[in-house]
Amino acid sequence: MLGSKLRLTTKAAKGEAYGLTVDWSLFERGGRELSSIPIRPLAGPAFSFRRPVAETTAETGTELLIHDLRQDWTPADMRALRDEISILTSPFTAAKDFTVTIDNDVDPGCNGEAHSTFLDSAEIDLTLRIDADGSIQYQSRSRDRRDSSGEGRSWHSIRWTELIQPNPSKPSAPPTRDAHQPTFGPATLRLLFYPRKADTIRDTRFSLKDLRAFLDKHAGIRVYRDNVRVRPYGDPAAAGGDWLGLGARKSRDPAGASRSTFRIAPGQLVGAVFVTRDKNPKLVDSSAREGLIEDNAFSDLRAFVLGGVLLLESQYHTLFKQRRDEDRGRSPTATVKLLSDELAALEGTLQGVTPHIPGQSDRALRKSLDQVSAALTRIRATRASLREWASQTTVYRGLASVGIAAAVFGHETQSAISSFLMASAAVARLLERDPDDVEEALEELYTARKFAEKIGTWGAFAMTRIARDKRRRRNVDIRQLVADLCFEVEPAFSAINLDFAPFARFAS
Repeated sequence: MLGSKLRLTTKAAKGEAYGLTVDWSLFERGGRELSSIPIRPLAGPAFSFRRPVAETTAETGTELLIHDLRQDWTPADMRALRDEISILTSPFTAAKDFTVTIDNDVDPGCNGEAHSTFLDSAEIDLTLRIDADGSIQYQSRSRDRRDSSGEGRSWHSIRWTELIQPNPSKPSAPPTRDAHQPTFGPATLRLLFYPRKADTIRDTRFSLKDLRAFLDKHAGIRVYRDNVRVRPYGDPAAAGGDWLGLGARKSRDPAGASRSTFRIAPGQLVGAVFVTRDKNPKLVDSSAREGLIEDNAFSDLRAFVLGGVLLLESQYHTLFKQRRDEDRGRSPTATVKLLSDELAALEGTLQGVTPHIPGQSDRALRKSLDQVSAALTRIRATRASLREWASQTTVYRGLASVGIAAAVFGHETQSAISSFLMASAAVARLLERDPDDVEEALEELYTARKFAEKIGTWGAFAMTRIARDKRRRRNVDIRQLVADLCFEVEPAFSAINLDFAPFARFAS
């Protein structure tokens, strides 16, 4: 319980006020029957807090005042209370007969009507407007580019035939239905996409449990006419609630976001389409007052909303691929550093609020802080290990390159030496057999000299690579470096009949 004493006052619109007080501490004493604990009525009950006159002229409602609080409230407590209350009401339209207003002196920033702030946490926030002449504009923002005011977000135009095709991002695809103008009139559609994962509530005060509770209550695409909800659209528990068939679409093609055929599950989407009775006369209620008559106007409205879903799916598929490519380009060291920085920020936040948390909550928070600190220490040790591993990897790569080069040089040098020795032996045999056979002996000598030059080329190349000044930092003309390299290895390449012309053209 929040406090020891409760004062409750209630009054109907056309009735008298009633009130009572309860001392909860009396219920905590053992050996007493409940019937013996007094519940005292209030004499002349009246509200202690009054709403503005502009809001209502009737003093009605129920007021609960809790005294003798059992804990000291902190700004963090007030923010947690506001966030918990905010998910009770619709993110699109305020309830007509029920509002929750916070008035406190602990954290004045929380004062005012408690409304959902999950709108700013959507992975993608897409708004479409269709005018009476059938022209369509849309604007979109992702969670990476938050701008709750809407300023700076430009509107884009899209044709009706493009919107209702399987992939609105590719106008070349044929439409799935007749390309006539829509008949239902002007409307506004807003779609909020929330993947059910921890990354969605990153940098927010909400937990994954809060996100799931919000989606369990508000998921679905509802229809509002003059800001009054038209049922059963968007109610997953009602027949016809999934009026777009999002569940069936996902079941037929459960591909992930990396596939171009990605489909959003109905439990990940919060949306609303707004129409009016005067401007949308062709959207008519059914005789049973349960939904709209499913005629051409309703079919067009359904195609409009489903086209918006298709557009959102296409945008998230593109965004997912971009993020995946960015993650692939990030080195392990950079990834660990990013995680370390985020944990360090969390540690600082917890340390800042710990002195303001009393009692049992303080012990739980300090335990969490110790766990974060331990994880941060391990991650910092991991960063040091990664730096050492990267340094060793650089050395190993260099050694591997040296080993490969040594193997190639050794093989080529050994082959050239063998050929040189064979040619020299042939010269000796020719001269011993017939000293006058000088011509044939000279031919073998030329062959021997060719292999000797090849050995010299490989040796000169190796000595150039390990020159003492190689470790000195200096400006290098890349084109001249390539030209010198080509000149050094050209004899060796020519000896094995390798075409060296492309390299020579680059160096020239």
